[in-house]
Amino acid sequence: MKCFERCTIESILNFYRCTIESILNFYRCTIESIHTFYRCTIESILNFFRCTIESIQTFYRCTIESILNFFRCTIESIQTFYRCTIESILTFYRCTIESILNFYRCTIESILNFYRCTIESIQTFYRCTIESILNFFRCTIESIQTFYRCTIESILNFFRCTIESIQTFYRCTIESILTFYRCTIESIQTFYRCTIESILNFYRCTIESIQTFYRCTIESILNFYRCTIESILNFYRCTIERILTGCITAWYGSCTALNRKALQRVVKTAQNITRTELPSMEDLYSQRVRRKALRIIKEPHHPSQPSGRRYRSIRTKTPDSETVSSHRQ
Repeated sequence: MKCFERCTIESILNFYRCTIESILNFYRCTIESIHTFYRCTIESILNFFRCTIESIQTFYRCTIESILNFFRCTIESIQTFYRCTIESILTFYRCTIESILNFYRCTIESILNFYRCTIESIQTFYRCTIESILNFFRCTIESIQTFYRCTIESILNFFRCTIESIQTFYRCTIESILTFYRCTIESIQTFYRCTIESILNFYRCTIESIQTFYRCTIESILNFYRCTIESILNFYRCTIERILTGCITAWYGSCTALNRKALQRVVKTAQNITRTELPSMEDLYSQRVRRKALRIIKEPHHPSQPSGRRYRSIRTKTPDSETVSSHRQ
């Protein structure tokens, strides 16, 4: 009977070892596959965002360069137009002034010759000639005034028309550019919203499916082996909690927030598996520290137990420390 009991116990232990090893291998394979899946998805999403951002940057660069070239060409054409118009006006004024001066010179010379040759005749016909000259000057002045008025009005009308056409052109171009940018920005915003919502929905569906898969697999395994809650808790405390709290008093105090969150995630997954409330890592750390402190207090021969001596730092430079060091020497 004893041999039979030993054989049965050994067979049961071997069976439980094989099942636990298969479960652990199954969990390792599933975790590695999930990690690889998340890495591939994140890399593909990052590459997609990089390509979209680069395409948008190149599009904005090309549009801005084309707009700048367009503005440069328009400004150069306007400058050349203004130069040509101003030069033509200046040449016109120069020609008119020269013609008027030549006319005045010729008339003055003819009048002087006429006065020199016919002084006597001028005296008799002085009134007639002066009146004719005055009438001539009046007519010429009126004609010049009318000419200047017509030219100035035509030039002002030309400038008004050009300025209005330029203003309308700039308004149309600016409105078209603004509408184009608005349409592009709205399309990009809608695209990003759709992509982000699809990604979030995908992650939610995948997480829910994984959670349901784990719950179903764990429930099926527990139902298969007909394990109780106490046995699951004992298994957790003997395996997972022992691994997590190994030398916790030495390394948990120097852990970062990210490491603590990762350890707490393991505890939460164990809670979901066992469906019971488990102590957090901070509670376990505080319990272990208290136990260690009580053990140190209970042991009188412990090296960290105070034995009437005053502990001092090596770097202290007070007179008491110097006297103590001299006495020791």
